[in-house]
Amino acid sequence: MLTSESIGANELARILGTDLLALIRARGILLTKLTAITALPSPVRKRGAFALEFADGTKLKGRRLESAERADAVVRVRDAIGEGFARILARRGDALLLEWVEGESLASLEAVPSHVLRRCGRMLGALHQLRCGPLLEGPIPSPDDLFEKLERNAELLLGAQRLDATLARRALDAAAANRPGQVTVGIIHKDFCAENLVVGPADSLVCVDEASLSIGPHDLDLARTWYRWPMHGEDLAHFAGGYQEHRSLSGFLRHFRFWSTCVLIGSAATRHRSLAAGVQQPIERLQQLHAAGETGRPVLDRADGV
Repeated sequence: MLTSESIGANELARILGTDLLALIRARGILLTKLTAITALPSPVRKRGAFALEFADGTKLKGRRLESAERADAVVRVRDAIGEGFARILARRGDALLLEWVEGESLASLEAVPSHVLRRCGRMLGALHQLRCGPLLEGPIPSPDDLFEKLERNAELLLGAQRLDATLARRALDAAAANRPGQVTVGIIHKDFCAENLVVGPADSLVCVDEASLSIGPHDLDLARTWYRWPMHGEDLAHFAGGYQEHRSLSGFLRHFRFWSTCVLIGSAATRHRSLAAGVQQPIERLQQLHAAGETGRPVLDRADGV
């Protein structure tokens, strides 16, 4: 536990960054407890998340992002979403101050109720249906653009001896063979998973992680959820049923090998660049995917109407 009294101002500024520290001090209430809750800490990336407890009993979440530009992008996308996501209370530079959402993370539950899974799918589907025209910056990435990025990430991992050459060739060949003809782009979350979804009072459902909100390919976002939140059987069918109230999954399933390979190799490359732990986790998932063949593709229960 860290407190504003147990460490000096310089150390607090180093941990939080000057912008987040300024937001905390602007409240005029003593910070009594500071807990780092960053999911994937990195020695070379300055982004971080913190639970902040104050002398008046209030609790907030502090977020430090890579840059002021990234923080501004998150705020603009968050403003376009509406309910279902944690509220941003204040912003300065690269920092955000957010509400703290009390409740149980879905990852902590022994089993997620079917109606909650359907609501989760509905939430992501609704997000993918939002208009994002005013938020678009730059051209929409083409399938060729995405494949070239995939090749660059694979080359990075091969050069660092993080990825086996045979597996890389199989993965790239499968991705190329399953490349989509076009890409739909909109608001995406990039980390929509059980760890970041909280059931609160009165059965409310809130997504508590907003740091990755951006504009990107919808099916890449679905592949991120497939990777971060493995679901099978009835659980997957309930989630998919909720999602398809807003958007079809047929394109994602048809080009699943492309999107899943982009996500797994991309995740490993990001962790490698960030000197973060767990580089081999997505690589191992890639190995399992190719060992499984066609059975590695999500199978939806047709009896659920999906």
